[in-house]
Amino acid sequence: MKKTDQTVAELMLDQLSLFGVKRIYGVVGDTIIGLIDALAKQNKIQFIAVKHESTAAFMASAEAKLTGKLGVCTATMGPGAANLLNGLGDAYADKAPVLAITGQAPSDKIGTEFPQYVDQQELMKPFASYSANLASPDATVELLQKAAQTSLGQRAVTHLS
Repeated sequence: MKKTDQTVAELMLDQLSLFGVKRIYGVVGDTIIGLIDALAKQNKIQFIAVKHESTAAFMASAEAKLTGKLGVCTATMGPGAANLLNGLGDAYADKAPVLAITGQAPSDKIGTEFPQYVDQQELMKPFASYSANLASPDATVELLQKAAQTSLGQRAVTHLS
């Protein structure tokens, strides 16, 4: 498969595996279904499904604390992203390198009254040293590398929507 044939989710998983990520914890949701689908089609990174997003973030935090490696959690947009905050607060307090990947509204609906839309960059501000909205497939590698390197280099929480 040529790189140009990869989906954004497949490219993200390839990059995350280069950072040593072995597991992603999360709750399946509509705006991250592409990521879940890509996880199902590969065998480098295991998806650990949990019943609540805060559990996913706590598990990513615990893994990061125990291994020193990047912990990753995922959730859908809106309430799903908000539910990550307890576990991300734990990672923030203990300086655990955790990356949260959240779904997002369609780009033409960002900032509108779209159902369940919240400004995730503002939401994550108290805990995340870096938070960006991936608006273009061409920025995938650059934003993901910045998030992962910031998490690992500063032992910090980062976020990509």
